[in-house]
Amino acid sequence: MENTLDIDNLDLTTLEMLYHMHQLDGVAVVGDPAHAFATYHADKKALYIFAESPDRVHMVAHQTDSLFWVLKSAQEEGASFNVCGDKVICVVSDVVAEGVSYADAALRAILKYKQIHSPAA
Repeated sequence: MENTLDIDNLDLTTLEMLYHMHQLDGVAVVGDPAHAFATYHADKKALYIFAESPDRVHMVAHQTDSLFWVLKSAQEEGASFNVCGDKVICVVSDVVAEGVSYADAALRAILKYKQIHSPAA
């Protein structure tokens, strides 16, 4: 952001001004000031989303959409699963991880696999 904001610019939307106000107040802001952005308030443990319209925001519940994505990723990596009592074991290549569900085991295995095999490792 530039050091000065042309506040008198009539093309600035309310959303854009709110974005810059949060930035100037030192609040961590992520997103696009013209369409949608979010701030996180640690004291309230809440994410606030500001958007020009509701269709600009997609809520991803980590217990649904993201876990389906994890299982799809595990399948693409050729994962295999075994169930032993109340534990699920997921194997991805040379990595083994244990979890409380298929999605939990898959997420742990993929994270371990990426940690070991990522270029930065």
